[in-house]
Amino acid sequence: CDCLAARVPTIVSAVGWLGELPSPAVLHVPRECAPGELAAAMESVLDEPELRERIRAAQDEYATANSYERVAERYAELLEL
Repeated sequence: CDCLAARVPTIVSAVGWLGELPSPAVLHVPRECAPGELAAAMESVLDEPELRERIRAAQDEYATANSYERVAERYAELLEL
C-alpha cells in the first residue's frame, strides 16, 4: 500500500487481500509466479511509459476514492442508518 500511495508501479500476487487491489492500480501476477513471469512484469513497467502513466492515473483514482476523508464519510453514512 505504501508503494501504491507513493504512485510507484506495484506488482502483487493474489495472496491475501493484495489480490483485491484493482487493476490497473496494481499489476497482478499469478500466485505461483515463476521468476521469469515476475521479471517480464517488471520489465513491462520499466520499458513502457504509457503503462506507467495508466498505473499512476489508476492509483490516483484509487487513492482519492479511499482517502481517509472518504472512508470517514462512508462510516458516517453507515452510522446514520
